[in-house]
Amino acid sequence: MYRGCGCAVPTVVRVFAAAMGLAIAAVAAEPSGFEARKARVRSLLEASDYRAALEVAQALHHDWMDDLPAYQLMAEAHLGLGDYDAANSDLQWMLDLREGKADSQGWYLVARLRESSGDVEGAIEAMRAAIQGLTPAEASSKGPGMLAYAGRLYTLQGRFETADAVLATGTPDGRVLEATTRLRIAQGKRDAAVAAARRCGAEPRCLYLLGELTGDYSAFEKAARGRTDAAREMVLFLAGPGKRAGEALELARQEASGRQDIGTLDALAVALMANGKQEEAQVAMRKALASGTRDPEVLRHASEMGVTAP
Repeated sequence: MYRGCGCAVPTVVRVFAAAMGLAIAAVAAEPSGFEARKARVRSLLEASDYRAALEVAQALHHDWMDDLPAYQLMAEAHLGLGDYDAANSDLQWMLDLREGKADSQGWYLVARLRESSGDVEGAIEAMRAAIQGLTPAEASSKGPGMLAYAGRLYTLQGRFETADAVLATGTPDGRVLEATTRLRIAQGKRDAAVAAARRCGAEPRCLYLLGELTGDYSAFEKAARGRTDAAREMVLFLAGPGKRAGEALELARQEASGRQDIGTLDALAVALMANGKQEEAQVAMRKALASGTRDPEVLRHASEMGVTAP
């Protein structure tokens, strides 16, 4: 392969190897700095600051090309931004590096990507692998959230008994109680849904569901004001029962300027419709549906706007 190259290729190889050795040594010498950068990405993701999270995650990836958590962090940021093709690429690289396998967090992200494309059964399959792959150390921190998400997926499929059984095994924190509330609503058990929602504490998304059930959104509005992780629910509230359509559209456009995920586009479409901008609303809704989502709330909004899912 290198015939006729003389010593040039070996020299290049030695230089490359030396550079890689320096990079590895630098990371090994400062593991706390590398881990601190990952922690920074996770903090940004929790705050729904997906653009900033992606920038830090991509810098991590540049410094350490084969680091699996960096691929996962980039994938999670891309999912938050609504760039599903890029998330798919990140996760495929992760699976290639692990020879078709993934850890618990990896399978969880695969599940979220599959759900976004409407493949709920595939998402459930990935969540089974995610939950089975939880280590004892991860079970208390990640377990409830994963069980809540699995319960949501089973609810979407109409497999209510399975959803109930899954959610019953999780610590009843805000995430599990929100999923339980959604399950009870799907089952037509209003009183049980109200009871579950009231146990959520100050979790804004759960309080939004409580408002939908009771007509009293005061607790939701107080808890959600200024919370980026509840922006979608705030837009829907302002555009609907809050009767502040102009404020809803301002917030929706602000959110959509930074991210184009399904939920954000759906909320933008609802806000546009509430302001009499039907054509713009339909354009935004078609973008929301383009990935193939089967989210029942999004599909209901689309139906109300006269937009048919592809």
